[in-house]
Amino acid sequence: MKSVIAIIALCASVAASAQSNPFELKPGVAPSNGAELTSSDIRVEAIRGGTAQIALASPKCKPNEMCAPNAIVHLAFPLGGCLDTLGPVSYSIKVVNGSKVVSVSAVRIVSKKSQNARCFVQPIGRARINAGIVISADQVSVEFLEEAALK
Repeated sequence: MKSVIAIIALCASVAASAQSNPFELKPGVAPSNGAELTSSDIRVEAIRGGTAQIALASPKCKPNEMCAPNAIVHLAFPLGGCLDTLGPVSYSIKVVNGSKVVSVSAVRIVSKKSQNARCFVQPIGRARINAGIVISADQVSVEFLEEAALK
């Protein structure tokens, strides 16, 4: 009987604390820091450039089977301010002369509050793209598109 009463009291206290949660998400509130955002607080900018590293990921193959590795493109984009975030990353993959060309564009969401914030290192936005089956990493190249992200 005591355990039933303890469970009921625990459930009631959890329900009460959930109703008074200061981190509750509301329309127009950024989930990361809870600050109210309006269209004048943020803007969207195309990211010009970035860095790419290509890694090969070998799939698990059954015994006596040949499997080709997948090319994974790891992207890093510079963000302007400490409170800026990486927005959508768009890409297309074309085959040109037997090699894959990954065309990438990205946007950053610039917060007005970044003007007053100080950070020790420049923030970096990261993304990952699976470029598909290749024999070697030399068969994949990456080109960064600048203004295409906002059109």
